[in-house]
Amino acid sequence: MSRSHKIAAMLCALAFATSAGPPASSANEQWLDDLMLQLAVEEACDVAELLSSTEGFLGNNVFIDARVQCEDGRQFDASRLEPAEEFTLRICEVVEMEC
Repeated sequence: MSRSHKIAAMLCALAFATSAGPPASSANEQWLDDLMLQLAVEEACDVAELLSSTEGFLGNNVFIDARVQCEDGRQFDASRLEPAEEFTLRICEVVEMEC
């Protein structure tokens, strides 16, 4: 690969990486910071990964549903309907299935 192709590839990769979305501390992701703090305080959970999230409107209120995984492997479902400031947390139970 020529030097100009390598530079072009790096620039494309950089553009893709920086357009992947805002960091968790941006204004529109403040709820994620709130959730991580609440989980740390109430459940001793250091969030390792946001597995899924949905944001929408219920009437004029914003709702948020999310599933996170802690560093220790536990998973929690969380939901919040604003103007509430705290999330409702539910631990996800693993159910063994028989074949």
